[in-house]
Amino acid sequence: MHQRALVTDDKALQDYNPIRLPEGMNFSQSLAHIEKEIKQLEEFPTLPKVSRYRFAEQPHRYKFTNISEEITNPTELNRCGRFVDIWGVQIALELEYNATKSTMSEELRLDAHSRLVATSIKLKELFELLFQKRTRKSMTVLLDELFALCKKNTMLAWDRRPYEPLIVAEEEFWPRFPMQLLDITPRPEALGNDLMDTAEANQVRRGLIKALFTHPSSPLLESIERLGAGAREGLVVPEFTDPLAGGRIDPSQLLTKDITREQLNALTKAYIEWPFRPIGAEAIEAQAMLQESVEV
Repeated sequence: MHQRALVTDDKALQDYNPIRLPEGMNFSQSLAHIEKEIKQLEEFPTLPKVSRYRFAEQPHRYKFTNISEEITNPTELNRCGRFVDIWGVQIALELEYNATKSTMSEELRLDAHSRLVATSIKLKELFELLFQKRTRKSMTVLLDELFALCKKNTMLAWDRRPYEPLIVAEEEFWPRFPMQLLDITPRPEALGNDLMDTAEANQVRRGLIKALFTHPSSPLLESIERLGAGAREGLVVPEFTDPLAGGRIDPSQLLTKDITREQLNALTKAYIEWPFRPIGAEAIEAQAMLQESVEV
C-alpha cells in the first residue's frame, strides 16, 4: 500500500483490505469457493485468446490504489485483481481455521488443513505461471504490504498516532525524497529463562535480527537455516504456522521481513534452548556486540 495513494484516493486502509471471506459464505463454503477459483486460474494459460479476454473482463472485488494501477500492466490488471481476491480469501481462511479448529472434529480439521496447504501451494505456483516478470515484481511488493498492514497481528501500527503530525513544507528538506518520521520505542521483554538472564536474552534477539535481516526478502525458513546446521529442524516455532501470530499454514510462504514481534520472541527463546547454539566468540550475541562496537 502507498500512503500517497491513500491520501489522494481519500480512502481508508480498510477499503483496500482483501483479507476477508466472501460475503455470505461460511468457512466450508469459502474453502470450496477458493478451490473453484484456483481451478479457473489454472485453466487460464490453456484458453484460446478470445476466452482469455472474456476471463480478463470478469469483475474482481479488490480495489487497486492509483499507485498500484500505475505500476501494474494494464492488460493484466483484472487478472491481478482476481489473484489478490483469491489470495486475500486464502489468508482469511487460514485465520478462520486457526480460530475455530478446536471446535472441529479431527476428521474435519485434518481435511481442512490439507486443503488449505494445497491451495496455498497452488497459489504460489500460479503466481509464477500467470504473470510476466515485471508484473510479478510489482505484485510481490503489493502482496507484501497487504500482508504486513492488513493481517490481524499487524507489523506496523498504521495511523495510530497519539497526536497530529508536524506540518512541514517540501522546501524544508533536501534532497526532496519522500520520507516518513518513525517513532520507535524499545520494548524490553522477559525473554530469558534459567539458561540466560533478560539482558543477555535481549542481546541474543538483537543478534538474531542482524543475522536474519541480511536477506530480508528471502524466505524466512531459508534465513533460519543459515543460522547453523540443523537450525531449520530445531528452530521452526509453532508461531510460524499460527496465522493469529502473523504466520501461515505453510510457513515456507513467509518472508524474513514478515516476522512479527511475537514470532521473534518465540524464535529467541527456542534459540536460547537450542543445544547446538554457538557459544563463545562464535555466539550470535557476541557477533552482534562486536558489530555494534565497530559501528560506534
